[in-house]
Amino acid sequence: MIRKTDDRRVLYTKMFLRESLLALMETKPVEKITPTELCRHAGINRNTFYAHYRSPEELLESIEDEILIKIREALEDEHSVIGTLRILKNNADFCRVLVSPYCPHDFWKRIFEDSIGHYLEVWKLTDPAFSEATQRRVVKYAINGAVAVIQDWMVSGMSTPEEEIAGLIRVLTDRGIPGITEYRDRGRDRAVNS
Repeated sequence: MIRKTDDRRVLYTKMFLRESLLALMETKPVEKITPTELCRHAGINRNTFYAHYRSPEELLESIEDEILIKIREALEDEHSVIGTLRILKNNADFCRVLVSPYCPHDFWKRIFEDSIGHYLEVWKLTDPAFSEATQRRVVKYAINGAVAVIQDWMVSGMSTPEEEIAGLIRVLTDRGIPGITEYRDRGRDRAVNS
């Protein structure tokens, strides 16, 4: 039977490993971090590390997975942008890595792919008149713009309230949609899909 103190110790160990990995990643990419260096920084022995992870990359992937699950849940909420921003702000240590030169680019790609699928489904329900290719391109354009705004917010220290950043993203996205609708209404959607 596992005691509560054992559970707590595992949680603390994982927390120290997470904090240490993210601190080390502010100065170098994950593939240059050895388990020995990580364990020394976290103040734990290597056997303890290997009881939970095979490599620093696997630890990073588990951090990413945890945050992505929360972001996927936020995407289901009507205030998904605000929810996503709050999740990122609550994981400021991870965000520092995301905007560092040692950013794990796969994370942004994973968020991007999740978001495209979600917003394409939403858009198909609200305006099925667009071709699938046009919908995909417009959603990619909007998400890339939102990611750029979010990255700028993270670089600047996330001091602007999440609601203000979400509002900016919403206005930028909403103002672009009438232009696309006008473009479609003039019969040019076929040219975009070629």
